[in-house]
Amino acid sequence: MSIGQEAVELLLVELVRSAALTSRQVILVSAHGGNAQPVTRAVRRLRSEGRNVLTWAPRWDGDAHAGRT
Repeated sequence: MSIGQEAVELLLVELVRSAALTSRQVILVSAHGGNAQPVTRAVRRLRSEGRNVLTWAPRWDGDAHAGRT
């Protein structure tokens, strides 16, 4: 089962908005290559709202699926 990229983006936006109530900075860690675009869009949106959010994604050759490395 899967959810679409728009749902992933909205989920991240809402989670970071909630976390920002008690944290000054949020770091999103994504190890699934398929989430790169929704994470990028979510971060862009959150930063435009003035939220301090960073992302980190591991880089490796081959299959970009979570847990693979």
